[in-house]
Amino acid sequence: MSDLDVARASTDDISYIMATGVCGDEGPVGRFERNEHELALAGPSKAYFVGSITGKPVGFVIVKRWASEARRTQISA
Repeated sequence: MSDLDVARASTDDISYIMATGVCGDEGPVGRFERNEHELALAGPSKAYFVGSITGKPVGFVIVKRWASEARRTQISA
């Protein structure tokens, strides 16, 4: 069995994230335009992570409120 690698997503991962389908109870992630994902990746309030096995993406999470003053976050997978 191969190990799962988890890394911060980059703009190169946006196509995979958009094509994956749904994100928690918020519905389809693909409904967001590419530029919205680019802005979210560049901003301080969200962090995207992609999991991969042998270099192939197998899932992702979006952490909301990443830099929250309350030190709380919300993870959508």
